[in-house]
Amino acid sequence: MARELAETEEAEPSTVGGTGGDTDGNDGLLHRREYLRLASVASVSAASLGVAGTAAADDDFRVIRVPAGQRRVIHVENNETFENVIFDQTARGASASLVAHGTNWTVRNVAWRGEFSHRSRAFTCSDRGGNTSYVENVYIGDGVQGGVGQRRHPQMGIWVAPEHSGHIEFDGVYVEGAHDNGFYASAPGTNSNGRRGTVHFKNCYAKDNWVSHFRLAGGVVENCVAVNSSRGRNGRCIWVWPTRGGLDVTIRNCHFISGSYAHGYDFGRSGGTTRATVIDSHYAPRNSTRFQGNVQLDERNVGHNPRDFVPEGCPDSVDAVVENAGSETPGEPRGDPSEYREHTLLVRGDHQGRNWEPTHYSFEVDGELEASTYDGATIDPQLSLSDGRVENTLANWKDAYAFDGELRSLEVDGPAYVYLDGERVDPAEFGDGDEGEDENEHEDEGGDEETHALENVILIDGDESGVTRYEFVVSGDVEKSTYQGASIDDEDVIEDDRVHGVVANWKDAFRFGGDLEELTVDGPATVYVNDEVVEPSEFGDDLPHTLEVVGRSHPSSFQISIDGSVELEAGDPNEEVTTITDGVIESTVDDDSLRFAFSGTLTDVTFVDSEADIYVNGERIDPYEYGDQLLLPHAIVIDGTEADGPSTYSFTVDGEVLKSEHMGASIDPGDVIEGTAVRGGVANWLDAFWFSGDITDFKLLGDAKVHVEYNARDQ
Repeated sequence: MARELAETEEAEPSTVGGTGGDTDGNDGLLHRREYLRLASVASVSAASLGVAGTAAADDDFRVIRVPAGQRRVIHVENNETFENVIFDQTARGASASLVAHGTNWTVRNVAWRGEFSHRSRAFTCSDRGGNTSYVENVYIGDGVQGGVGQRRHPQMGIWVAPEHSGHIEFDGVYVEGAHDNGFYASAPGTNSNGRRGTVHFKNCYAKDNWVSHFRLAGGVVENCVAVNSSRGRNGRCIWVWPTRGGLDVTIRNCHFISGSYAHGYDFGRSGGTTRATVIDSHYAPRNSTRFQGNVQLDERNVGHNPRDFVPEGCPDSVDAVVENAGSETPGEPRGDPSEYREHTLLVRGDHQGRNWEPTHYSFEVDGELEASTYDGATIDPQLSLSDGRVENTLANWKDAYAFDGELRSLEVDGPAYVYLDGERVDPAEFGDGDEGEDENEHEDEGGDEETHALENVILIDGDESGVTRYEFVVSGDVEKSTYQGASIDDEDVIEDDRVHGVVANWKDAFRFGGDLEELTVDGPATVYVNDEVVEPSEFGDDLPHTLEVVGRSHPSSFQISIDGSVELEAGDPNEEVTTITDGVIESTVDDDSLRFAFSGTLTDVTFVDSEADIYVNGERIDPYEYGDQLLLPHAIVIDGTEADGPSTYSFTVDGEVLKSEHMGASIDPGDVIEGTAVRGGVANWLDAFWFSGDITDFKLLGDAKVHVEYNARDQ
């Protein structure tokens, strides 16, 4: 993950620095294959990363729990979608911040649980590429901890940086209790380079935010509510801040309740020019407008009976964010289809929220075709575009394409919606083209159709309830297939006549010759051979492989991970000192050996102290091909969470050294290990390293804290 040592907002607010969080692949979305890897290690990663489920978070929401006294900063990059996350900062002094300063990014379905405690803000953002980014269904409403910082801290709310040059759509965002502006978006108006970005607040709610609730230089505030209650620090409901050269602001269908604050409107500042139009809106107290500088105000149908309500679609709690994420139908596509090729095709599954189902789709065009980011869609790096034809599987996200020519065929199996040139279409209106043709049918040079001599097909039909690992052996040739809408995955491995892979909410298929000789299935998937269900127990052993660990006449403790099922050989005398949990074997050998039967593949071998010999299916393997081998005993932690600014460090050991997540530290590729020498930097995060031997040299520039723990694994 990329990290920055410091990131300045503007002169008035404080500084946001560094990142300590993570984002998912596929440009911010979990690729269906990445889902498998996360699911297979969920029991480990939940503990090590502080991610755990709660009653409010269903299967497609992640909860990022921040430890007491720590801060997590997560960056959203260009074209990324950060979604379905709850930041749990209920521990004392815990806080989480989100930073998005790229372009074409989307943040949606995100909530902060617990009071905010850090001096800076929950969300800092800008679109610096002159494009449009989106913030949807976000809750920042649990207030701030008392006694933290000075009068204006914690700031807590949303900050739009002065470098913002594009446009941001805020739709359904709730902010309550900020000490320095709830929606703070006036800074782009101070940008002297002529690229002053705009914002659009729609269906948003702000309550008891000091200084102001909605503060902007240019853009639109629509169907929004701002309220000062008797228990809050009252601020301006709307503050239109003048700009260099002037930007226009439109306020439409809004309700502003100023309470004891003297002004319902607040426009301008001394020496500036403000242009604003207010339409179909209400504010109170009556006749309480304050003008500063040159204000050009156009009011149309303005009243003084504002209502306190949360606009439809705006979450008023953490649970409401989760509920809103499961809305039944998506909104209209965003963006202009004409910016792409002659036509756009958009496949949307993002309306499903928590209880999503997969959609398999295929289509064919007779012109040039490319993947697109239209409507904020993400591009799957594993997508194959071949001769104007696409087959893919979609879950709770969007896929988009731009093409020339005509759409020849379209088939959709699942709950996704399809839009052609921005208009929703019925896939049944389009022909099936060559959909019945299997990838095993080709044309030879003479043009006659040639069918491979692979007369059989095996289909592994996954189940979204869990991951299934499979393995089989055939007596003839075998190759991957798209039979029955199956997907082609590079990670499904064919080694001679043996095949192994994984499925979840999709299908894998293979054409093969000869007979099916062995079949092992670990998980809920159903297997079909030539369209008939088969029982794996009818084809060889459930655990076809053997693993043997042989000692070298001195104690060797080890951990071995199996991507599948594993059992210790019955009656082994070391049974009492051997544990097997979720495919992870932990045990010790001396001058004896241990034997196991397993399915799947061996993925990791780690020795705690001295080494042993490992044999798989009777052949000795090199353990150093299977992950980190030696668990180093000591730990050093460089803690920048309470430092006044960034710190840099370097040190040398006379043993070995590895990066570590000890004490919740994050692993940063920018920290460099060269042999036994290390150098790096921290701001408001932790860096940690495992090492052996002694620290022979250490240098620190800054006031970060340094902790050294000898024999840390035994504590």
